[in-house]
Amino acid sequence: MLRLRRAANSCFGPSAPTEAAWSVLLVLFSSDLARKGLQIASISRRADVPRTTALRSLLKLQEGGFVELTPDPNDKRAVRVTITAEGMDAMHRCFTAARFIR
Repeated sequence: MLRLRRAANSCFGPSAPTEAAWSVLLVLFSSDLARKGLQIASISRRADVPRTTALRSLLKLQEGGFVELTPDPNDKRAVRVTITAEGMDAMHRCFTAARFIR
């Protein structure tokens, strides 16, 4: 796992994710539901980070172009988060660099 974390630092460049943001990215990367979007509360639970931390991390990841936040069409109070193509590419580069996938 340390190899993967070190790879993330190089794959994301100046936008290298914090530990909390890395957990959030792993949730989105590994979830088939992420293509439809996950609510922040769900991401927070799955990543085992407080909602406020998840939100801060997601806003930073959004600035880097790695995730997209959009209003939830089913719940006007909620936001849906999807991982972008750029986010998926960065995650694939990280796993490849750490030699977890080819």
